[in-house]
Amino acid sequence: MPDDNLLMPTITETPQPVYRPWRVDSLVYPAFFGGPIAVTYLGTVNARRLGLSNRKLSLIVATGAAALTAQVLVIVFFLQDVSNGAQRLSFSAAGIVVWGVAQYLQRRPFRIFLLRGGEPASLWGAGVSTVIPSLLLQFLLIYVVSSAVNR
Repeated sequence: MPDDNLLMPTITETPQPVYRPWRVDSLVYPAFFGGPIAVTYLGTVNARRLGLSNRKLSLIVATGAAALTAQVLVIVFFLQDVSNGAQRLSFSAAGIVVWGVAQYLQRRPFRIFLLRGGEPASLWGAGVSTVIPSLLLQFLLIYVVSSAVNR
């Protein structure tokens, strides 16, 4: 077996993606402040940017849907009469669960992106513009579900 390929790099230079991915660890902030809707959306967009398979994207979306459903049910049936702080904590907890799955699936592709010389994009604009509508949507969803249950 020839030894000519011993010094050939295993990670080769590849063209940069059109849209640079965000730091996977930075998705925890929209997860905490925006809940499962915000982090599901941002995690799915980031997974697309990293070139993850449709199966992994589906897992992020399914986790987001399950976390949102669980959060709404917990608020409507258990936390409706308690303070808003407990309800807010459920937003954060559900978002962190989705972030954990997204972080697990995206950690390795993101490291490869960095090793190839990629520079991550800033999450500030996308994060803030996703957190606010997702909070409004979650409050609306909880209002609709709790109104239907209390009839």
